[in-house]
Amino acid sequence: MFYYGEVPWHGEGKELDQPANMEEAIKYGGLDWEVEMVGLRTDEEQPSRVDTRVAIVRKDRPKGHRNVYLV
Repeated sequence: MFYYGEVPWHGEGKELDQPANMEEAIKYGGLDWEVEMVGLRTDEEQPSRVDTRVAIVRKDRPKGHRNVYLV
């Protein structure tokens, strides 16, 4: 969270001296992470690939993290 100008009602976030450009907004907004597409498998004793679907995952989260999957 960041802001320019008046402090938000909640009083949190990084204050910027000027409006953010795109790169700054991504950085100060905490969105500076990468994603990748990962193939899916069924949850069976002998897993099968699901060729028609993929998961979009954050690359900065460890495998098994509850917020690793985005879509």
